[in-house]
Amino acid sequence: MRKLSPYGVVSLLAMLCICCNFGWCIGCLDDERRALQEIIDSMGFQSESSPSESYSDDCCQWEGVDCSLTSSHVVRIFFDHARDVDYAREEEELWFPDMDLFSQIKELQELQLTGNRIGGLVNPEG
Repeated sequence: MRKLSPYGVVSLLAMLCICCNFGWCIGCLDDERRALQEIIDSMGFQSESSPSESYSDDCCQWEGVDCSLTSSHVVRIFFDHARDVDYAREEEELWFPDMDLFSQIKELQELQLTGNRIGGLVNPEG
């Protein structure tokens, strides 16, 4: 098998970046988009818009979601302080994330959910 030269690697990466910037990439995977949508719905967004309302079906374009350029899998989720909660209300504002939904995101490497009033986990074995 022939090795790819450094010039070839740079060319390949440049082509990937150009393709993705013009919307020619595959986009996010359907099962991961559905899982992310369920996570967002469970958070009970009360602000003007949730990350999914900002873009189309490509969850890789959603605010707080990063995908791999090569596999289109979601690799990072940053939903810090994403819930617009009224801290005067106590228990009804707690969020109980379903870990089974997060386990459907196969290549997740980083998850940040700070400041979302997590009360506990549902399906922690997920």
